[in-house]
Amino acid sequence: RRIDLVVTTPQGKRFAVEVKTGDSPYHGRQRLADEEIAQHGAHGTGKNAEAAGLDGPVAPMPTQVLRLP
Repeated sequence: RRIDLVVTTPQGKRFAVEVKTGDSPYHGRQRLADEEIAQHGAHGTGKNAEAAGLDGPVAPMPTQVLRLP
């Protein structure tokens, strides 16, 4: 699962953001993956994760769905 954005609040709490535009659906498979990440965390890979300091094990975090027109 590729997370669109990872946000860190000023208090240090992280959460994932899934951006949906128009009528694009939030599929059941995405929801299941997000529940897994919320409970067990994930493993960041790739150059973007590395640049953000998220390569390797990532602590559990909730996902928020952001809908844009």
